[in-house]
Amino acid sequence: MIYNKLYTVADQIAICSFSLISFLKGYRFLLVGSMREESDFEKVNQGAGVPYTPEIASKLRIYKNGGVRFIAYHGKKPVGTVRLGDPNIINRPFEVFHVNEDCLHYEIQNLSVVKEYREGSQFIMLGLFKAMYCYSRYNRIESWMGFSTYGVFRTMRRYNKDIRRVDIDAGVTANPIARFLCRRGIVEICYTMSVDSFSPSCIFMQFLKYKLKGLTGWFSFLKWQTQHHESINYGSK
Repeated sequence: MIYNKLYTVADQIAICSFSLISFLKGYRFLLVGSMREESDFEKVNQGAGVPYTPEIASKLRIYKNGGVRFIAYHGKKPVGTVRLGDPNIINRPFEVFHVNEDCLHYEIQNLSVVKEYREGSQFIMLGLFKAMYCYSRYNRIESWMGFSTYGVFRTMRRYNKDIRRVDIDAGVTANPIARFLCRRGIVEICYTMSVDSFSPSCIFMQFLKYKLKGLTGWFSFLKWQTQHHESINYGSK
């Protein structure tokens, strides 16, 4: 492990550990840089199944510029994406929802996992966020903003308790995108979080905690099943 002054020793250990687990699982999390990766990014997003009308889809296209994109691969298959929107280039939160007027928060956009991988979506999301975190630290980005359903918000809050809710009202602006997203339940909540609160060491420990909790529950189930089986056998004698 090479020392990097951008990260604490604990964060470097967490980054290396997560990278090793990703490698063993066959996952890669990349900053989009090639034409193939750009094409794969668009394919994942087109298959996300978001029911945009042609009018709304057309209006959203103007926000494709002004951000950096990250993509997850399982082997050679693209399985997840996320984009980090720069408010100093295009401030979509302000134009659509009338928040982030001071351009302090970079917006999390296009967070998607392909349908057949959604059972393991938390690991893919964490990998994408790790890549986004490393990029943000290197480029001195201090805060993120997200718009999502309550389900995605609860998943993120499981790994990061320092998420601050921001009140939004689609009626504040006449923007048709805001009204469409809220009425269709695509956006239910807005929130901000500091990049530092998503440090790899904290997130990795939470990841291990939930994995161990799952294993504990599985072993408890096996123990109960064994005891139940023995009681059934005992009663049949």
